[in-house]
Amino acid sequence: MITLFAAIVTLGLFPAMTRSYGVIEFEVFDTSKNEIAKVYKYPVEHRYFFGISSVVLGPIMGAFSERFDHSTNEKTFVIMRVAFKQFEEDIIKDIQSDKNFYSRFTVDKSKSTAFLMPEDESNKSKTFASILSSLEAKFIERGITVVERRRLKLIHSELKLSQLGITDSSGIEAGKLANADRIIIIFNDTMETVFKDKLKIEFSIKCLDVKSGTIIWTEKVDYTTNKAALSNDDFDKITKRIMDSLKSKGNI
Repeated sequence: MITLFAAIVTLGLFPAMTRSYGVIEFEVFDTSKNEIAKVYKYPVEHRYFFGISSVVLGPIMGAFSERFDHSTNEKTFVIMRVAFKQFEEDIIKDIQSDKNFYSRFTVDKSKSTAFLMPEDESNKSKTFASILSSLEAKFIERGITVVERRRLKLIHSELKLSQLGITDSSGIEAGKLANADRIIIIFNDTMETVFKDKLKIEFSIKCLDVKSGTIIWTEKVDYTTNKAALSNDDFDKITKRIMDSLKSKGNI
């Protein structure tokens, strides 16, 4: 109430603030013994600022700390992003320091991932190919095994994917030929110019298990820029948004 009064008196220059509280809990489950091996609990205090100053400072503060998130409503990924990072640090520390805890983990064979890119010469295909290429680089940075682009180009030609387009079935077939465990493709993609120099793109991206054909995860992206074409900075922003969402959901 105090901050709300201050916001009203200063016409929004001093931001009003609301708080919410909760607890995020992670359980490490031992499937061999059918029991919970360890529980990690993190108390959460989420503060939501609104006012003229928060609109101005929001984008700037996010560049200095991952604990800040600039959004137009109370929904935010920052809580799970911070909690997952803290959980990741804590569990790695416990695994390294506790031999008994370490012995309860097994390491599966690394899953190889194939990124299927559009191959025609249209601006739309080139744009979405660049997005997938940027995402592919992010996966490689995280140590995820990625199928060589050169191998996939040969498979593209063999299956004539550039002419037929990439569907789930053709993507899975390409994944089998590439000996990949998973394939990632873009679908429902649209790109249009709105107003004078405002480009809007929408697409969904999915990861499929090559062996079973099941969908492992999907992400939907809606992105607008005040430019006639996307730049490398735009590609970085789009892929960061996807990676942050995948990490917050535990998909990577």
